[in-house]
Amino acid sequence: NIHKPKYNIIAKDDKSRLYIQITREKFPRIELVRFSQINKTVKNFIFGPFTSDKVVRSLLSGIRRIVPYCLQKIRNGKPCFYTQIGLCNPCPSEFIFLKENKSRNQLAIIYRQNIRKIKNILEGNIYRVKIQLEKEMQRLAKNEDFEKAALVRNQIHLLNWLLQKKVDPMIYLQDEQKIYQEINQELEGLLKILQKYDAHLNSLARIECFDVANLGSQYAT
Repeated sequence: NIHKPKYNIIAKDDKSRLYIQITREKFPRIELVRFSQINKTVKNFIFGPFTSDKVVRSLLSGIRRIVPYCLQKIRNGKPCFYTQIGLCNPCPSEFIFLKENKSRNQLAIIYRQNIRKIKNILEGNIYRVKIQLEKEMQRLAKNEDFEKAALVRNQIHLLNWLLQKKVDPMIYLQDEQKIYQEINQELEGLLKILQKYDAHLNSLARIECFDVANLGSQYAT
């Protein structure tokens, strides 16, 4: 749904904000669109607005590793490049022009199921998708198809990662105190983790990180 908070100027000015759109085609597409690009005469599924381009692109990238989908704009009967690296499977361009048969219909069903899973994730029904994947993994393992079961297991691990808390950096423009709240929460979380390993700590003042960069194979900084 599209929300325009009355007193939130940053979120209300959404002309350049990005939205995720799932089209209502026979084989739906997932697209990033601006507000001006939304076709209000067609009731596509719209999610947003997102206050950070980086956040929404990272979100879709993470989802695609869990549930593959196609980005190909022109479906010409040839599978797209991403089928080779598992990010588009099945590719609609591969089966859309095939004659109706059992194999083609099965691919179409899988594609629509993938889109439905993505829609559930974007609607916040992530646990529903997780349960579906767990059942699929158990079915594959029972049939001794361990290679595919391992792939589904990896998808579940990625879904768990997606469930973890993500912070949109744009919130700091709306609330300057938010950054201090986040820092305190991270410190408390790290302290609890360290205490599990018998670290004799009662409090943490700060977290320091060092990034080691190399110019070529030399000059470590």
